[in-house]
Amino acid sequence: MTQHAAPIDAAADPAQGFRHQLRVSTQVQHQRTETAFAAFTEAMPGRLTWFLAAQRAGLAALLESCDAPDLASRHMIADLLRRLDADLAGRGARHEGVAPAGPLDPLAVDYIVLGSRLGTEVMRRALAQRLSPQEMPTYFAAPDARPLWKAHCAELEEIWPDSDRAGQIIADAELGFELFQLAAGVQDTVAERAA
Repeated sequence: MTQHAAPIDAAADPAQGFRHQLRVSTQVQHQRTETAFAAFTEAMPGRLTWFLAAQRAGLAALLESCDAPDLASRHMIADLLRRLDADLAGRGARHEGVAPAGPLDPLAVDYIVLGSRLGTEVMRRALAQRLSPQEMPTYFAAPDARPLWKAHCAELEEIWPDSDRAGQIIADAELGFELFQLAAGVQDTVAERAA
């Protein structure tokens, strides 16, 4: 899920399209988010409960930050929150919430949620080698996000890279990544003891 650095001037190249610009422009915050979750991703399944709690807090804050009717990932987020609530309850754990950052542009929220589901699939395959089916959290069994991701990418390409909307989506995606960094940081010892 970690992205490699690209030339900074690529972020301003309209020929590359807005999806490329968004990826490059949010790369620093994306990497900070990856680092915030490294304690889990580098030692799976250790700190699994902590990871689930942080995901629950981050997703809830994202959803609360965007009330736009055209949020494509709205139903997916609601499903993930139900799954995370059940997973945490089954582990006798809870999450510590974080305040929303809204209002965020729906394309920024979709970019984070749908893109993260692709990374979650990589984690699911790694966990499947370490956990029995009964131990696997339902969070990792959520429906495939690839069709929504494909539609989202097409929508991003309709955004003109030099537009005000493009700048707003970039800024809001960075705020969305920061919500997950905060969510990772605030999970208390309740989640860690149940890990």
